Amino acid sequence: MGQGLLGLFMINILNKSSTESVLDKKLTTYIILALIVLIGIFLRFWQLGSIPSGSTNDEVAYIYNAYSIAITSKDIAGNFLPISFNLFNSFSPVAVYIMSPFVGILGLSLFTARLPFALIGIAEIFLIFLIAKKITNNYYIALSAAFVLSVSPWHLQFSRVSYDGILALFFYLLGIYVFLKKKDRGNINWSLPAFLLGFYSYHGTKIFMLLFIPALLLIFRNQIMGRKKEVFIFITGIILIILSFFYVVYSQNVNRQNVLLVKNISTISSVVNTERAYNSAQPVLRNILSNKVLTFLRIMRENYLEAFSPQFLFLYGETGDNEEIFGIGHRGVMYIIELPLLLFGIVYILRIKKLRNFLILGLLIAPIPSVITVDKSYGMRSIMMLPFLSIIAGCGIYEICIKFREMKKTYSVVFISAFVLLYAFLILEYLYQYHYRYGIYGAEAWLRSSRDVSEYIAQEKDKYKQVYIANEGGLLMQYALFNREDPYSVQAAYKSKILKNIYFIGNCIDTGNKPFDPKIYLPPSTLYVIPDCYKEVAVEPIKSIIQVGEPLHAVWKIYKN
Repeated sequence: MGQGLLGLFMINILNKSSTESVLDKKLTTYIILALIVLIGIFLRFWQLGSIPSGSTNDEVAYIYNAYSIAITSKDIAGNFLPISFNLFNSFSPVAVYIMSPFVGILGLSLFTARLPFALIGIAEIFLIFLIAKKITNNYYIALSAAFVLSVSPWHLQFSRVSYDGILALFFYLLGIYVFLKKKDRGNINWSLPAFLLGFYSYHGTKIFMLLFIPALLLIFRNQIMGRKKEVFIFITGIILIILSFFYVVYSQNVNRQNVLLVKNISTISSVVNTERAYNSAQPVLRNILSNKVLTFLRIMRENYLEAFSPQFLFLYGETGDNEEIFGIGHRGVMYIIELPLLLFGIVYILRIKKLRNFLILGLLIAPIPSVITVDKSYGMRSIMMLPFLSIIAGCGIYEICIKFREMKKTYSVVFISAFVLLYAFLILEYLYQYHYRYGIYGAEAWLRSSRDVSEYIAQEKDKYKQVYIANEGGLLMQYALFNREDPYSVQAAYKSKILKNIYFIGNCIDTGNKPFDPKIYLPPSTLYVIPDCYKEVAVEPIKSIIQVGEPLHAVWKIYKN
């Protein structure tokens, strides 16, 4: 369906007539847009609750806190309607409160928890169309941009899971669209609520708003600077949004400073010390050229440029610890065929000043959140690159079609056919990898074993007086999610580490370098759930929870006395 739609759309550009009525043009546009949205719906709802088949501790924290809020009006730590959720990390509140009515009314499951994010992802396809139409005044570019986003691996990855980056993207896009719509007529202050929600949706993109809002005011200064009172209120509103965060930081004990590069001086010092140790230069020269400031700037430069690298965009995507969470591994976040689209798109936008300034400035600002952090993570922190890349690629599709209008129709049809077939093949290849392979090799990145062991414990716990879980690493909320535990019980267990007859005991039982023997170290009628933490055991476990696709790797071992 997608490839046929794209081919029909490109042929429509080639054959467009200046005599086409406005009514016919709008009707055709909305029919094509509806088909694009239908593609987006299918791709985001297909196996939504089963792929990914597990849930990371971050996603579980969002989901179960949303459920706890829906049932008790408190998070699992017992805080009443908090404006920040502080567990093992500090989480922004918007995702939790948006998810809460879904899991509260429809029931607790991965599908219902991911449903609002899929719906928001679908809405973003429509928003991209509106923004692209507003800044280009070109229906074809707007439709092209919407199509690119609808099939984007980057966008699909985050609109199918309960992570907050996609929410920030939605509210910022909504704020940008309202601003663009009201800059000529109306009041730009109607965009402030959307920017407020975007700001509180995800910590990682806060710096984007701080830099992009001044860029918006600069780009469109001629349209708005005559409305001094309106602009003053807008700027004041943005400043108040920013200042409100400092109140939240101090009143709610928000702390994500550990991910900032400037807070990890020891990491930079280690690099500097190594450079100075393996060095034959004079001490003065060493101190001038090997120091913390230059190392800090070099790391920032590398982090920034890697966001635009072919390796990230087209070849490997996210790497490092989040490789199979923020991506599906060994695949870029864009299709390789979109590289020439970006190049042609840049050629197109360079001819139009306001369009160029809007897209290029937005694209240059978007990766900055990834620059100032220790770990090289781009999928989430640089997610604001996605709309600008999609619109530029949409401009590229239009530019290519315009070029081929000047050629013989036969050549044009051959080119379009080849282009559409290749694009369709790449989309199909991605979907094959995501739905039929990623669900296996990426299962443990999404802690599928934690889901499996939680479900096993629920089946067996009533046969024993107590269940001990060692080195649980977030298993309390995993267990609560997949067994739909009552939030009141989980709130008590969060503090006591005891949920009914299940004890979350911390470290494995110390055997003093002796082989572990359940009969010696466990009380009677005890089920003991542990990771592989003993070098020697006297008996084999009664059950091993195996990593999906790795039959020799037991993630959890279960013993009994």
